[in-house]
Amino acid sequence: MTDITEEIIEGVIGQIKTDVTEVTNRIYSYPPQNATFPFISFDWLINNIPAKNIDLFETFITFHIFTQRGAVSAVTAGTRIANSIHDSIDGNNSLSLETGETCLITFDGFQQGNPEDDGKTYRVDTRYKIVASN
Repeated sequence: MTDITEEIIEGVIGQIKTDVTEVTNRIYSYPPQNATFPFISFDWLINNIPAKNIDLFETFITFHIFTQRGAVSAVTAGTRIANSIHDSIDGNNSLSLETGETCLITFDGFQQGNPEDDGKTYRVDTRYKIVASN
């Protein structure tokens, strides 16, 4: 992971930890085997886009939200957390990096929910695009 990627990921995850209180201390790049539900894992894809007189850095971050049945259905809980992430970061252009770049975070249009094979866990995947420019 490059320095700018690390800084972007830390900023986005910090924002979600502040705003999505259901999972504040349960956001992982690699979740532990015994993670408490609900929790979020994430991964990212990086693109550097050099262009004449402007340097763009583009990354995609996908959140995988894992919920289980409880007081509310796993589907309801997963959807609520996905919506909370959306409310927290979509359209956010206030993430400023130490290097001087600013970031624009937008929903990429991909969100999908599926039950896991164990029959009680539900997973929602939702993807965001983050563009940084100088």
